[in-house]
Amino acid sequence: ADVVSCARGKLKELGYQQASYDEIENRMSARKIDNTVHRPDPQFRRNVNRIEIETAAGADGKTAMKVVGHTFAEYSTQRGPTEVEERASTDVNEASQAVVQACGQA
Repeated sequence: ADVVSCARGKLKELGYQQASYDEIENRMSARKIDNTVHRPDPQFRRNVNRIEIETAAGADGKTAMKVVGHTFAEYSTQRGPTEVEERASTDVNEASQAVVQACGQA
């Protein structure tokens, strides 16, 4: 629980908003909208960076933390907003690394 609290604080500091939190499974996700990316496709709206964090008791008695960053391109289609996963952006990779460095030494 302490590691998740640390990660929540660090992500908030980096501008990410908590999207979900599962206290029982010790999982959370956060997202950050990136409106700085532009594309010539008229259906493209923006990029969304997501970070997923999962913690569990490790075999060595310490807390194991898994941090995964994703980037999604959001398009406005006839069905509504549609997200397509892309290669993780530099921002989400750096934020994931910052969370590991700040909270991964539990």
